[in-house]
Amino acid sequence: MSAHVVEVVPASSGARRIILVSIDWTRDKGPRLPLGHASIVAALRKAGADVRAFSFAISLVGFNEEFILRGILDSAKGRKPEQVDVSLGVFIWNDHVAKRLLVAIRRKGFQGRIVSGGPQIS
Repeated sequence: MSAHVVEVVPASSGARRIILVSIDWTRDKGPRLPLGHASIVAALRKAGADVRAFSFAISLVGFNEEFILRGILDSAKGRKPEQVDVSLGVFIWNDHVAKRLLVAIRRKGFQGRIVSGGPQIS
């Protein structure tokens, strides 16, 4: 399983927790952490958000949706639902996974806000 977890930087205890999930199609010579994802993480942290950022390569052997689901749910623990957002970029290569993940996190009891963006919103 190839995943990149962005370093967690503590924010104030009242800050929103944003769980930012990137499921990318990667190439051998491409960057391990997409620039767009890293830029969003930096901007959110600068704004004072408590960010938990994950980047997964859907194109690599060992990609595991259950691992992503556990990461999201574990990152939401210890926070009130109104203090937690899950954000997921949706593209043609991850649309099917994004749909399953969003249903699964609700089924597992996540009550926070879900924000998705990208060219494949459906």
